[in-house]
Amino acid sequence: MTQPIPDQGLLTCATHRDVPTLLRCGKCDKPICPRCLVHTPVGPRCRDCARLRPLPTFQVGPLLYLRAAGTGLALAVAAGLVWSMVPFGGVFSFFLSPLAGYAIGEGVSRAANRRQSTVLKVMAGSSLLVAYLVKQGGVGLLVAATLLLAGTPVPLISVLATAVLGTLLNPLAWIVVAIGAYVAVSRIG
Repeated sequence: MTQPIPDQGLLTCATHRDVPTLLRCGKCDKPICPRCLVHTPVGPRCRDCARLRPLPTFQVGPLLYLRAAGTGLALAVAAGLVWSMVPFGGVFSFFLSPLAGYAIGEGVSRAANRRQSTVLKVMAGSSLLVAYLVKQGGVGLLVAATLLLAGTPVPLISVLATAVLGTLLNPLAWIVVAIGAYVAVSRIG
């Protein structure tokens, strides 16, 4: 049968006033409860003395975001234009999409100094979508140029709109974009 422990000079936590404790910070000697305790290599510390900071890998500033966005957009346009010039690009899209995703993801990662964040992953994935839409627009432009060379007048806007909207309604296009976006996102972190 256990007996209640008599008061042995219990203190209350400096942060949580209703929690009794015997723990103290190893640096400033402030009373701390188990919820406030931070284990450090040199002993228990309070949160102030432990100086909790996020890892530098996860600290992405506005300048890095801007560089990553610009790089992602530039690589997306370049990859989309190259992709549109490949003969039988629709058949080879299952191979070209991961290649474009790798290039875009690697470029965004390097532009952000190999930092990691959810926003960078979204940038990389959406850049692949932009690359695919540029590819479809490039194919539409090639079709319009071919028709114009054949002497058939073609409204350019309607050809581009048909190419891009046709992509949105094609389930295989979404699979191709998802594969490439997965590769792009996996290069971030």
